[in-house]
Amino acid sequence: MYVFLTHTANIVQEWMGSNINLWSKDLWPSQSQDLNPLDYSIWWQIEQKACKVQHQNIDALKTSLNQQ
Repeated sequence: MYVFLTHTANIVQEWMGSNINLWSKDLWPSQSQDLNPLDYSIWWQIEQKACKVQHQNIDALKTSLNQQ
């Protein structure tokens, strides 16, 4: 999975501030557990499954998670 944070880059924020009437990126905490409860719940469950057993390599980890 890839995470792209280009919308929070300073140049983007400056352009949006000049051209679009939006909230600042600092007004809304992006990693708040209160605002993203489902996201954190899912990642917690995935982490629990991933850490049950020791995997020899990344492919073994991926296979294990895909079987769940």
